[in-house]
Amino acid sequence: MSGNPDANQYTPTFNGVAGWQLYFGPHYSTPVAYTFGEWMHIKVVVAEKQAEVYIDSETPTLFIDDLRGNFGPGGLSLSANRSPFYFANFSYQIQDKPVLTGTPKVRQELPENLITRYAVSTPVPEALVAETLSLPSSELPAKWTSIGVENNGVANLARVSKINGDANTVFVRIIIHSDSEQVKKLRFGYSDRVRVFMGEQALYAGNNGYMTRDYRYLGTVGLFDQLYLPLKPGNNELYFAVSESFGGWGIMAVFEDMDGIEVN
Repeated sequence: MSGNPDANQYTPTFNGVAGWQLYFGPHYSTPVAYTFGEWMHIKVVVAEKQAEVYIDSETPTLFIDDLRGNFGPGGLSLSANRSPFYFANFSYQIQDKPVLTGTPKVRQELPENLITRYAVSTPVPEALVAETLSLPSSELPAKWTSIGVENNGVANLARVSKINGDANTVFVRIIIHSDSEQVKKLRFGYSDRVRVFMGEQALYAGNNGYMTRDYRYLGTVGLFDQLYLPLKPGNNELYFAVSESFGGWGIMAVFEDMDGIEVN
């Protein structure tokens, strides 16, 4: 990927799930045109929850303004996959207060009417929802966890869920209280696959996985899909059954307007 926007990526991992489909763009990746067959000098400086990466440069090639993983004691490792390469002269230095010379990039404001909190179930096998046209309440898990969105508007489901064998799917629930019978437009994004249910009724199924649309399709999460929700007076339960295979487990959603509705 030499020279491409994702040639270098910072990728946090949560419960064994890498999150690069949730954390992407100029805050987490940067293009570099490599010189192949020659040594490259790499330096990483970490200070609290920020870091900067140098690649054959005197100034930071990438400044990471919000390290995302769980913080605590750990280790360092070097590894390789896909392409052969070599390491030499590895060293590290512990400093009390390392100085970072880079500056964070300005973040875009989150969209209006963003859903900022979801209830997330314990994982279930994807086969439970793969072909169903209805979702009986008796098949829903009993345990739910509340999760908020991060500063990019995405709820990282791997923070509260872990894939266990074929149990790679969680139900993500919001309750919409409507003042009247009406239709509301909802824009949303997900990774990797989703089935959407209003109450027990299936409304939508989609696949946003890595390389599912062409050989360079990354499957990153954005507000690329939309639904027109048929709301009834009172509480309406909306479920996203989100399945994960690779690269990130997440959901985000935005209402076009909030007139006559409240979301819990």
